[in-house]
Amino acid sequence: MELAYEITEEDYIGFNLYHLRNSKAHQRTFVSVRYGFSIISGLIMYYIGTEIFSQPALYWGIIAIAFGIIWILKYPKQHDKQIRKQMLKIFKEGDNSSVFGHKTMIIDNEKIQVLDEFSSEVVMKKNIKEIKILEEFILVYISGFTAHIIPTRYFDDVTRDNILKELNYNTIEK
Repeated sequence: MELAYEITEEDYIGFNLYHLRNSKAHQRTFVSVRYGFSIISGLIMYYIGTEIFSQPALYWGIIAIAFGIIWILKYPKQHDKQIRKQMLKIFKEGDNSSVFGHKTMIIDNEKIQVLDEFSSEVVMKKNIKEIKILEEFILVYISGFTAHIIPTRYFDDVTRDNILKELNYNTIEK
């Protein structure tokens, strides 16, 4: 089976956001910043307002709690925005033409081969670690953090099902 598709910056950002959201190590950091920062900042606000400015505790308690709630609710969106911004900066730092652009994936009985203008990569099917199916991608993981991104916008449901069948999706860890 031969597939032709294009990887864009948005595809790559989407993959990285998905990977970070599902990384246990990143989730620990995310949760500690989301909740830890709001608690510590709220306590500092409360202390400064009540002890240094000698203002009513109820007033600063409400402000600290409101800040904490707003931070907890808004942080996920801000985090994604920051990741996206950092990724775009990284893309502009050098020549990433080998990462983006037109790709051709050839899937046969034993291997998958990904070809583009600059390179060719062969992965034995037995070395595929995991396949994740998302609405916008099929991710073929060849290590814990490296995956071939197959954008599904180029394929109808039948073709998508055939891709999964060719990749032996049912025999690989999901």
